[in-house]
Amino acid sequence: MADFSERQLTEDDFTSLLLKYWRNCLADADRTAFDPRDFDDSKEAVGIPLGDVANGRISAVKAESLITVYKDKKGKKNQKSNNRVRYSPLKSDEDEINEVRMLVCPVIAAPIPEHGKQISGKDKPITPVWIPAILHKDGHLTPVLDDPPWIPRGLLEPMETYSQTLGYLEASDKFLGANPFPPRADDEELGVSWGDVWRYSNEMLRAVAERTLENFPRDDFTVWSLSYIFLDRPRGSA
Repeated sequence: MADFSERQLTEDDFTSLLLKYWRNCLADADRTAFDPRDFDDSKEAVGIPLGDVANGRISAVKAESLITVYKDKKGKKNQKSNNRVRYSPLKSDEDEINEVRMLVCPVIAAPIPEHGKQISGKDKPITPVWIPAILHKDGHLTPVLDDPPWIPRGLLEPMETYSQTLGYLEASDKFLGANPFPPRADDEELGVSWGDVWRYSNEMLRAVAERTLENFPRDDFTVWSLSYIFLDRPRGSA
């Protein structure tokens, strides 16, 4: 009797493998990263201490600034879509925007040169975890329950090119399979909180890279002094 390795694929087998392939492609596309070197010159991003991110709060002044940038960006987009209408930054109903979708980048880490020399593929800062969030006008952050945190695919083995990695795709998939998002709330009456999502992100990073957001530095990285939060943008299969 032929073993499985010798069995020819049936049409159902092929369809199942094809669907799995495309799901993986879409997942990989969604696990993207953005270049942190763009943050410093962008009005769409602000730097904040890691402790403030962990606590789910930034200053109200910075929050209002980001919301203002979002309003202006949205107004310009509306102008382009209808050039016949004289540009107005926002309609009256848009003036009431009190929250915006954001991406939180808690840790940016720059590889330390080996023997004083930068190595190609390991010479750019990395962003180990990204957390989608909703930023409210008063500065507090709440989770996006249909948009989970992720570790960029480009930091997970196997890789086609020589580059900096943190762990294995298999470990990431194993964690995500065993820990569906959103996580269970500590306080079921209040629902899933920012603290729940922060803990979930830490557990994911620990499972893949044996590090945490608060204790990421090792001999091979220098961590930037600030975390960053910036306006959400299209990514992957979106």
